[in-house]
Amino acid sequence: MTTLEIMTAVKNGTMTEAEAAQRMEAQTAEKVKEVVRKKVSLKVSAKGGIQIDGLRRFPVTLYRSEYEIIDGMRDDIRKFIEANKSRLVTKGEE
Repeated sequence: MTTLEIMTAVKNGTMTEAEAAQRMEAQTAEKVKEVVRKKVSLKVSAKGGIQIDGLRRFPVTLYRSEYEIIDGMRDDIRKFIEANKSRLVTKGEE
């Protein structure tokens, strides 16, 4: 079911807003998993950094210490995303 179909179902009263939100969230999670499964890869860059390919047009490269800082912030990042979910978009959304 597409986002448009879900929105139409809510408008017509055949689906509640909570059901629609749950379905859209599940679709988004599945799309993210699909992208990660198919395209994202890691390698060591020429300068010794950790390079992630497949997230964007160009690779994202950070040094080990930078990824360790981000990894240490994992819970804070998750909380931030949850608190700002209504203001954040995922790739492909407008």
